Amino acid sequence: MTKYILLSLTCISVLFACKKTQVINKIENVVEIGTYEVSGFASNTVEERAFIQNYKKITDQIAKGEPGPILDSVNGNCSQVINYSELSGLVGLKFGDLSIPSLAGAEYRTSVLDGNNGALQKAAIASKNSHFDPRNSQVENSIGGRYRQYSGYLFDKYGMDVREITKKMFFSISYQKVFTELLTTDKISLANLDKALVYYGAPTSFPNGVNNGIITDQYIALCAAKRDNAYGRGKGGYYSIIKTQFISLQKQLSSNSQNNDLIGAQIDSIRKNWEKALMATVIHKLSSCQGGFKSIASSDSVFAKSLHDLTEAVGIVKSFKGLSAPKIVSEEQLDEILELLYASTFTNEKNPLKLSIAPERIGDAIVKIKSIYHFSAIQVNSYFLEDDVINRNIGMRRGN
Repeated sequence: MTKYILLSLTCISVLFACKKTQVINKIENVVEIGTYEVSGFASNTVEERAFIQNYKKITDQIAKGEPGPILDSVNGNCSQVINYSELSGLVGLKFGDLSIPSLAGAEYRTSVLDGNNGALQKAAIASKNSHFDPRNSQVENSIGGRYRQYSGYLFDKYGMDVREITKKMFFSISYQKVFTELLTTDKISLANLDKALVYYGAPTSFPNGVNNGIITDQYIALCAAKRDNAYGRGKGGYYSIIKTQFISLQKQLSSNSQNNDLIGAQIDSIRKNWEKALMATVIHKLSSCQGGFKSIASSDSVFAKSLHDLTEAVGIVKSFKGLSAPKIVSEEQLDEILELLYASTFTNEKNPLKLSIAPERIGDAIVKIKSIYHFSAIQVNSYFLEDDVINRNIGMRRGN
């Protein structure tokens, strides 16, 4: 009897999963109708927008330590020594119930907040040195620093771009917050949907990268916009699917006859495409840095850009580590990817410079990600391309 019960439960579980998959496939093929209603958006997201704006202040502070004469008219000169106490003060600010310490998971704390090896401390230390060269040993590099005056990046002694690690690890906070507290079938509401959209980084107009020549998407939304050419721009790409689901989910939540199965499928669609868009970005960044690592004779600008791109890839992969929110990739698979990427890093704690194997290891990581997410060869080839129409329309500031 027990065997029959277990078999029945297994069959029910399989049928439920199949039904949900069918619903997701159906809703992702729906042509987008209507726009996102904005009447309550501003009042629903006061704290979230302030919290994220404060996070930008942190990364802007780190940017002041990067090489170059002028950062911009607001932040002034680059090549400054970063004040760690100022960074810590920004980290500690609260916006209602929101604060970085309260939302940070273990991996974020280790990668960004740790007082000895976190990105913020590393940024402050590295900003004291203008003579960093990743081709040198860790002893020679000592504390990291600016790689040539106009290469544009501030690295720790292991060749990791400290601002980029800080930016990409924010994805950890966003993903966990959205998919454990905001977009769940038992907590979903119109207000929580608005809050989730802020963490995603898209304006309510969903411009898909460019609006009148200006980039208005940020964070995850900008990554999704750059990779929206997976099946042809605006025809099933990640940004387009997520946009459709946000609008459709808002309409469903406003309906007098809500379909809970449909709501669950729409949430799953947003979550899975959110994750896929970020991992597609990892493939793009790895492809971008492969060439620069093929020769130690690469120019300073190419070599620095390759380290920067590798850091973006590492940061995104690490941002999924240790999260309790549902995700496609497993912890074991994340460790396997990171091990390949660490072996590709020139001056990492785990492995010394191994220039001869770096491009091969990066290639192995791309294959691994392709297998986990069942990306087709056509998709992967599209991820190898430059950042879609955004770069062709306007010049992008580095690091986005």
